Amino acid sequence: MLQDLQDSPFRGMGLPSREEIDAVLKVQKKDDSSVTAKIQGKQSNPSSAHAGEPHGSPRWPVHRGEISPEGVGPGGRMWLELGRYATYVDVALGLTRHWTLNKLQSMAVLLPAAFLDWKNMIMLVIDEISQVGGLTLAAVDSRLKQYRDDQHRPFGGIPMVMFFGDFFQFDPVLQTSLLLPTPRDPGGQRPDSSAKHLAAHKLFLQFANVVILREQVRAAGCARLRGFLRRLRSGEQTELDFQRLSQRLYTPSCKYSFVDGLRAITPLNQDRWDLNMAAVVQWARAHGKHISVFAAKHDTESGKRLSAGDLCHVLRYGDDSQLPTPGLFFYAQGMPVVVTRNQFVGLKVVNGAPFKAVDIFPDLAAGTIALANDVTLHLGPPVAVLLESEDTAGLAIPGLPNGTILIKSKTVAIPSQMRGKEGRWRGKPGFRWVTHRTGPLCTPAFAMTDQKSQGKQFSNVLVNLKGVHSSGTATRPSFMSLYVQLSRAQSWDGLHLFRKPARGDFIEPKNVLDKDMREAILKLERRGEETRRRFEQDHRSEPWFQEWEAMPESGQGTETDDVEDAALWRDPGVSELRS
Repeated sequence: MLQDLQDSPFRGMGLPSREEIDAVLKVQKKDDSSVTAKIQGKQSNPSSAHAGEPHGSPRWPVHRGEISPEGVGPGGRMWLELGRYATYVDVALGLTRHWTLNKLQSMAVLLPAAFLDWKNMIMLVIDEISQVGGLTLAAVDSRLKQYRDDQHRPFGGIPMVMFFGDFFQFDPVLQTSLLLPTPRDPGGQRPDSSAKHLAAHKLFLQFANVVILREQVRAAGCARLRGFLRRLRSGEQTELDFQRLSQRLYTPSCKYSFVDGLRAITPLNQDRWDLNMAAVVQWARAHGKHISVFAAKHDTESGKRLSAGDLCHVLRYGDDSQLPTPGLFFYAQGMPVVVTRNQFVGLKVVNGAPFKAVDIFPDLAAGTIALANDVTLHLGPPVAVLLESEDTAGLAIPGLPNGTILIKSKTVAIPSQMRGKEGRWRGKPGFRWVTHRTGPLCTPAFAMTDQKSQGKQFSNVLVNLKGVHSSGTATRPSFMSLYVQLSRAQSWDGLHLFRKPARGDFIEPKNVLDKDMREAILKLERRGEETRRRFEQDHRSEPWFQEWEAMPESGQGTETDDVEDAALWRDPGVSELRS
């Protein structure tokens, strides 16, 4: 039994039956529904504003659970002891002192706080607005107007605060950035969709207060990478930058591998599938773990038997945005995985969430083939996979080890375009007769696409700077793919390349952000400068203003121009490259 080949929580206990697994899933679903209801305010939830307290301000309970000296609680949550009552500005000042924020960071906290104290009202906060498209924002505006019975004011009159990470990233999925007035492909949009996007764009431009943080947080500890990314963002990359980047080629002699925490980023799913399979084998053997390969179950029209060639194509096809379960699921206990579809939203088992696979439950009715002493092929999908993460640390599901959660293999329909059932789609090889696939809704997380890497950072990262293939011809990587991949690294020494970049990928001609986006970002930056001037003018007489004015401008100090600073780039055993 697989559980006896590894340090399993169920070792020596036998596998849980399907009925027991279904019972556990029912409990999980109930817990998920309870958490979701609380988030949506459907259960008793005391108001954060209390009558009779100054400014109707929030009550801040003192948390007395286990807290680290840095004030970080379980799951990375931050706890602050700010006293029983406070104005919103007092709360904001407490945050700035606790986190030692600089001027721009603290201004981003103080602006909404001062507004709340002045207006004594609630506001709606939207996070990661850079990943919200025009159609989504238009829908939010429409719903709020409807719920508040106020069709004349934006968002039904509710004050809005929007946080955005970086507009130097991909557009929202199937939508267009709010910075742009028209979709990039107007012909591919219905007229009503284009009109909604334009309305949302105009709504976005009505936000008068903008605070733009200037620091490169991921690269904060590496001046070389920080300067390189700064020049790339502004379209000022140099020949010397290109030559230095070319020296970052990954070779078998590199001391870092998937065993040591290396992660790979590539634009193509096929590369991701291949890398993940190889990485599981490398990682498992280095950690002395048994390797299990689970073949997904495929249903066909009228039970049609697939040819060997078609079956090979179907099994080799992994997971993607249309098909959330892979044809072959490579598993080793303790490996990192990522969830591929929302399953328990309240419990944070959602698309893109990272976990560790701590156990797996094979289908005992499926046959097995020993491919090697440490490799077993299972002729069917697993019944379920047991996962854990920081977010599940507080879970206690009856029948499961504390801090774990179970996901069951699911049957998903094969999209008709993959089967070639829609006129403009050729379909994927081997899928013509396949109607459904059954397997786990997770996949190994050693490698990811450039889209999925957004928001992540790695101490060692392997990037694949190439474009998406079209008709068999390799294309130049888009600027967004180039920048997103390179900016996932935390240091120059932690950046590694699959292949030596072509000059056309980076420098001939320069790979830069397209003109419309660049102009839109410049307008946003100018609005940020106007906001700061207005902030200083409006709040100069406030008692807390002098404290804010004494804060540092930046935690990174003045950056050197590292093109000219040869000492910054002098590496032992590597002669300085000349353009």
